[in-house]
Amino acid sequence: MKKSYSINSILFIQDSLPCIRTIKIATVLSQMGLNLHLLYRGKINVRYKQNGIFKSINKLKIFNRNKIKQIESIIIDNSIDIIHYHNEPDILCSRIIGAKFSVPTIYDQHDFLSPKQNMSKKDIIAEKICNEEANGKIYVTENYKELVNQKYEVGENYFILPNLLLTKSIPHKKKTKFSKLDGKIHLVYIGLITQHENKIRNLITHFQTLSEKGFVIHVYPTRSKAYPMYESINKVVMHPQLPLEELLEELTQYDFGILFLNIENVSEEKQNELKHGAWNKFYDYLSAGIPSITLSSYNYIEKQVRENFLGIVFPSVEKINYDSLSRFEYHEFENHLDRNRIKFSMESKANDLILFHEKVRKKFLGNY
Repeated sequence: MKKSYSINSILFIQDSLPCIRTIKIATVLSQMGLNLHLLYRGKINVRYKQNGIFKSINKLKIFNRNKIKQIESIIIDNSIDIIHYHNEPDILCSRIIGAKFSVPTIYDQHDFLSPKQNMSKKDIIAEKICNEEANGKIYVTENYKELVNQKYEVGENYFILPNLLLTKSIPHKKKTKFSKLDGKIHLVYIGLITQHENKIRNLITHFQTLSEKGFVIHVYPTRSKAYPMYESINKVVMHPQLPLEELLEELTQYDFGILFLNIENVSEEKQNELKHGAWNKFYDYLSAGIPSITLSSYNYIEKQVRENFLGIVFPSVEKINYDSLSRFEYHEFENHLDRNRIKFSMESKANDLILFHEKVRKKFLGNY
């Protein structure tokens, strides 16, 4: 029997394509019996219309003034209790806060942008408004929230929610490991990559180093385009984009997931931001049942990997070696796996997340 909550309908807004974090959160809230409505910008995957997560799906109007009118209409027509805004960008959320609708707004900060890139004055103001004036805030880790709090007055009404996995997405079938076929260690990296110099996601040098050590590196980038500088690296195999369910099954073929970026060649401010990240790829590797390789530079990820025996931590890419990975205790890893999958699942946070939404609404209405 489903639990009864004081909120019933939530409007998800993302001024971009709905990302995987948005879909994960929506999935578990829908499973808990809440009515989810989606407003987005871009071309949505038709699967989201077919799988019943959202009661309604609409594209945002082009101009901001029309978006505000559109949001107000959806609030009224669907008896919305609360807005859950997924950043980025933040300008629309700041306008929603300024519009003072009859329902509260939760700002879910997927990414803290200002430490990582140059932003216009308008974008900085919007980021400040969202972090300081939203009725509730959600951050991916406690340390990440503290990083934001060094710049803005976050306050006490926040919730910590990493980019956790969905248990329903755990592959039912496992593919044969490539290493069993050719005796080589196969690594995999999923996510955004770039060929621009001195960028966080420029992993060309890192992959060259791993290739020289004898590893085969498989890459599943998030964009469908050519990457000639990666393709030219010996032992690097580029793969096409795949839907999440197919990707997770593909990952079962590999021995380790690569869980580091180009922290060495970026500014100190960007390094500090990277240290506190909880990346989707960590939970995707966990879903697929493969251990991760990470570096001691990444405080949050390093702690999770060490404490839960979810992979191996090295001091640097140069220190990653074939012998250590060959001797990795897979049996011990598998013993930890099922328990950790539950602990790191979005489903495990569903009730607390709903209670946070209720708390925000009650406070907004003056009943808390």
